[in-house]
Amino acid sequence: MSNIRRRRIQNGSEWYLQRLSKRSRVSNADIATKEYHKQNYPNETYKDLAVRFTAEQLNMESWMQLAVSIGATYVILTSKHHDGFCMWETKTAPNWNSFNVGPKMDIVKVFVELARKYNLRVGLYYSWMEFETNCTKGYVDNIVHPQLRELIEYKIDLIWLDGDWVADSSKWRAKDIVTELKQSNPSLIINDRLGKNHSSSIKPNYRNYDDRCMSEKVSKERWESIHTIAYSWGRNKQQRKEHYKTGKVLHDLLVKVNSKNGNLLLNLGPDADGTLDEEEVRALKDLRDLLEKQKSEI
Repeated sequence: MSNIRRRRIQNGSEWYLQRLSKRSRVSNADIATKEYHKQNYPNETYKDLAVRFTAEQLNMESWMQLAVSIGATYVILTSKHHDGFCMWETKTAPNWNSFNVGPKMDIVKVFVELARKYNLRVGLYYSWMEFETNCTKGYVDNIVHPQLRELIEYKIDLIWLDGDWVADSSKWRAKDIVTELKQSNPSLIINDRLGKNHSSSIKPNYRNYDDRCMSEKVSKERWESIHTIAYSWGRNKQQRKEHYKTGKVLHDLLVKVNSKNGNLLLNLGPDADGTLDEEEVRALKDLRDLLEKQKSEI
């Protein structure tokens, strides 16, 4: 598979809105996305597609059971990605959240409750930035900080921040909101994606390297390596069976990360009806079997 082809898939479906609306420095992938949308949804905008997000087959209990079976100690849900759609009941994004549109449910609430049921620590991914919104004072004050305050009310263990790279930490007022969140929950864990040039006075709990990257040596600091099981973070029809990591590859990756004192975080991209990718699930079950075999041989 060519590197160009792989790059198109790596940031695929979860960047659909950005590719659809891009007007400058348009790439071949952007053009392909526009053509795909015109052919399949000629009379619908991106936001119109939210009604297709039904989650009618959603079974988060099975997600937790799968997580426990591979020895996971924490699980993280994407509460808001770069398109700004919120997976909880919020006043900050009316008619652009899962409670008002699509499944008509507070998915964050369900996820957190089920994680607790299975004794898993629970975190929420949150993107600072949105494709269609600039990092203005009004956006930060009226959207970002209020949303993070709402999410902390779910009594979570971890906030997994992303989308920080478009602005300096000072513009996000990262120090202010991190301090506030920590005061609300002193045991809250926060990663280090806090904006460019973030102040050393902000004390994240652990480090994230770039996506699909890891520490080159044994590290004394807490760190986490994040990976997809295939190429794309979101569900992507372009992916083929040969694009997925096998259980053996995942096992070797886990061993490598753990040997350097890191945690491995694996991504799964559900479909609009809430079902998980069969190939991703198969790879995780194969990983589970390898881990169980390893235990039996000790």
